[in-house]
Amino acid sequence: MVIASFALLLLAGLYLAVLVLTIVFAVNAKSTAGRVGSILAGLFLLLVVPMFLLVATFAVRSESSTETPQFGRSAVTGVTESEASPESFEVVAPAAPQGVVPATAASTPERPVPPPIVESAGELSTGDQTPGQWRTTDTDAFTANVYPSYSAAIRPLIAGLREKLTEKQVLQRDEIDGVVDPETIAVSVSGSSAEPLVPQITEQLGKLFPNAVVRSVGSVPAEPAENQLSFHLVASASTLQPATWDLQQRVENGLLMCTIRSAQRQTSVQAFVTEKPWVESLDQFVSMYPQRHFVVGYSGELQSSEGQARKQALSDAVRQAAIYLRGKPYAIVDERHVIDRFAQRLSRSYGDVWREAVLVEVPGQEQVSVARMTVEESFQRSWMGTLAQAVGMMVLVIVTIVMCLALNWVTQGYYRSQIVLGLAGVVIMGFLLAAVFIA
Repeated sequence: MVIASFALLLLAGLYLAVLVLTIVFAVNAKSTAGRVGSILAGLFLLLVVPMFLLVATFAVRSESSTETPQFGRSAVTGVTESEASPESFEVVAPAAPQGVVPATAASTPERPVPPPIVESAGELSTGDQTPGQWRTTDTDAFTANVYPSYSAAIRPLIAGLREKLTEKQVLQRDEIDGVVDPETIAVSVSGSSAEPLVPQITEQLGKLFPNAVVRSVGSVPAEPAENQLSFHLVASASTLQPATWDLQQRVENGLLMCTIRSAQRQTSVQAFVTEKPWVESLDQFVSMYPQRHFVVGYSGELQSSEGQARKQALSDAVRQAAIYLRGKPYAIVDERHVIDRFAQRLSRSYGDVWREAVLVEVPGQEQVSVARMTVEESFQRSWMGTLAQAVGMMVLVIVTIVMCLALNWVTQGYYRSQIVLGLAGVVIMGFLLAAVFIA
């Protein structure tokens, strides 16, 4: 690349020298034929030769760009990866419960991690978002289409329970239209996934009904007496499927059904669940895979569309995984590194909003180090090329000035104005050539 740049600069110097002589001959020609010939030669030099130099310059640059490693594909490892992106979770109607598959030891991924891309990330905004969680967390008043765990579904289910029970007349009103709280609440659960939720349920119900006595009665729903409530929770597994981050693990898509009864009436609420342990407990999730490096990107504020939430979540993951070279941030992950998603639609009375989280596997330190070294070498080659161009331009300016002084000395100053005119033409062409090399 450096030799080609010097060759082009030498050709440009010869071209400028010939251009100066042509301008001088055109001004001092004795005959009309000589002037016409000199003008035609000058037009040829001004139009045809610059076009040739432009084509040659871009041809050399195209050849050099093909020699530069393309980090966006698989230049580091030589492995070609498909760019298919995982699809977001779709809610499936619950079917009959299936047996729970025992958890196995954490395994390594079956497909290799795509190589780092190492491309300029511009100015990465850190924002005010806390790493490891959504910026908007107070969403209990919203109804979500899906939750990342059974535990995450309990709090929003119970948060609006008092109003719902009053609306469905499960809770009675007194003479002054006030809600009569129950004296006791009997909590029962059914299903292996629901049993660990009993402490959380009793705690939440105790906060919602501070004057009631909340107690667990096992798995059989209690028959409520007057001014009592029976709270029965059923967790049914819809499907068990391999986890996208570990095909030896199984995650559960299920339904959480809650039935609340009084002596006269009853009502029910439900929530769909797809297990995403990395959404809420990243530290615990990462501890299962000490040889792998994960980051989770969360969307910022609640968005009006799923696409906007997905874009923000990926941008947050890119920011967390970015590396810095010469004080500038460079992204090393993209869509290909996303191995799982969790998109959640939150319904409100005045419209739906979205938020999303993406699980990204970051390439290993060895891959990142190789990519970093390659980028540093690219910086070095680019710096040497720029230095060679600057030196070549200085040589051209010096040679042009020397040639003009020599012509002025040979002609004993009789054609000083013509030489100055030729020097002006050389300066203009020099600016054009400099723009071509710098662009």
